[in-house]
Amino acid sequence: MDITITGAAASGSVVDYPASTTSGGVGAVTVVCNPLPGTTFPVGTTTVTCTATDAANNHAACTFKVTVVAAGPLTIACPANFSKGTDAGKCTAVVSYPAATTSGGIAPVTVVSNPPSGSTFPKGVTTVTCTATDGAGNHATCSFTVTVTDGEKPSITCPMDKTITDAPAGGVVVTYPLPTALDNCDTPTLTCIPASGTTFRLG
Repeated sequence: MDITITGAAASGSVVDYPASTTSGGVGAVTVVCNPLPGTTFPVGTTTVTCTATDAANNHAACTFKVTVVAAGPLTIACPANFSKGTDAGKCTAVVSYPAATTSGGIAPVTVVSNPPSGSTFPKGVTTVTCTATDGAGNHATCSFTVTVTDGEKPSITCPMDKTITDAPAGGVVVTYPLPTALDNCDTPTLTCIPASGTTFRLG
């Protein structure tokens, strides 16, 4: 049966094909194939001829073809740039992204991405670099960006209501504790109107 090997080096590929089978004949039958299995076959199509010889020196032959297809240049394509919001209550996001795709190269081809998919990305823009390496040590790289945005609103807790008694007719200066505010990424700026220390009118 014909054999096709793809992704081979320019120098060809070692092909270890299965042995031919025989039937009939007189006594022990030996089979010799040319080229032998385990031989380096060049790029292109090579015809293998196998000859069976029995103890009475009778012969039978068969042929099959081995086609070796050279690998094209190793290339890699990264996913598109994309954005993701921060995880709840955090200034980071766990980001899983699609794998880069490769073509060409000599098998096996491996891809390493840094930072890897599933990593925790900080707020802002992070460049992910993907590197493909084939079986001959050739490399190809690509990159894309992951932007983590903060869309989470800060939370604020105001002090309890306050009542001032026996105030003069013109009002009274009131000092109150500042509210507490929390944010997943930043330190919130507090603004109270009227401000603490202002003269509050009656009412």
